[in-house]
Parts: sequence; structure tokens; C-alpha cells
Amino acid sequence: FKEMWTGTANLITDGTIPYLDWDYENKVMTNAVCTAYTVVTPAMGTLQSGWYVVMGAVTNATAGIMVSGNSHLILAECSELYVTGTPYRAGIDVSANGSVTNSIAVYGQHLDATGRLTAFGGPVIDGNPGSCAIGSDYGPCGYVTINGGIVTATGTGSFAGIGNGTWTQGGGGVTINGGTVTANGGNSSSSGIGASTYSGNVRVTIN
Repeated sequence: FKEMWTGTANLITDGTIPYLDWDYENKVMTNAVCTAYTVVTPAMGTLQSGWYVVMGAVTNATAGIMVSGNSHLILAECSELYVTGTPYRAGIDVSANGSVTNSIAVYGQHLDATGRLTAFGGPVIDGNPGSCAIGSDYGPCGYVTINGGIVTATGTGSFAGIGNGTWTQGGGGVTINGGTVTANGGNSSSSGIGASTYSGNVRVTIN
């Protein structure tokens, strides 16, 4: 945990949060413990490199969350993070910015975890084609990994639920190791997981 949140949110180091992580070598879920984390609040508009925990019901109040760095998000039992993007930004914006590729990994606490992440793209207004629920807007996607929890991602307009934004080059990746994932694109030509309309491909891996 070398690169923790350095803003006004409080970093908690006196408690532990159990979660399940994916063992890529043995292809199984393993028990793990997070010892330093920040609790997600409605006013939190950026997830930096580090660990975050959703506790209870949290409705994002910043018109979307931007991922800046390598973020890890644990959905505690009976919690829900509800987030909606803007016409120009994904609900959870995980973009590749130049030479910097941002990433987010989502975790549950049990195989039948009840923690929820519910994300929507922004509204389609004034001719704007919408946005992804989780992914990029008009640039390449970063990396999204779902290890657990109940994740629902609904893109709007011509955008995918999880993946690249429209009119972008291919890139990035989406990996699903566990959890329950429901993803829908905004129209018939955009993917639930993968490419938006007129965008390049996204590597999708389901273990």
C-alpha cells in the first residue's frame, strides 16, 4: 500500500477488511485481508492508487468517479455504490491517458457476495451520444477487473456497458474472475462488455 489516497478522505489503518482475490496460477478464489483502506463517500470523485471500501449505501454525488492510478475497490456485504456519469464521462471513468493506463479491480467478500456496484452512463442530451457505465469516454479504455460482488453496468446511447468509448482506438481490457456481472450497451451496436459503436476492440477475459 505505498500509494494511498492523499486527499481529504481518511485512511484507515486500525482495522482489517476480508475479501476474495483471484489466484491466476491455480485458477481459484483465495482469502485475503486489506489492512489499509479509505471508505468511499458520496463526495469522492476520484479513486487514486490504493484500496477503497464501500460500506452501506453510497450514491455518488460528483457526476461520476474518475480512476487515476491502480485502484482496488472492495464491496462490503450489504453495501451498494450507485454512480451515474455525465454526457461526456463514464460513470466510472477508467481511461488510458497517453502513456498512463489506469485500472480498477473490484472485489467481494464471499463467493455469494451481496455487495453491489451499480453504474450508468451519462444521459443522452443535446446530441451527445452518451457514455460508458465503466470504461472510457472518447479515448482508449484502461483495465477493469471484477473479482466479486454484484456488478451492474448500463451504457447509454452508443456506448458499451463496460469497455471502450465510441470513436476510439482499441485497447485496454476487461477481466471477470468472479461475481455476478450484468452489462448492457446503450444500443444494438454497442457491446455489454467490449466495444462501443465505431470503437476498436477491447480484450475480454472470463475465467
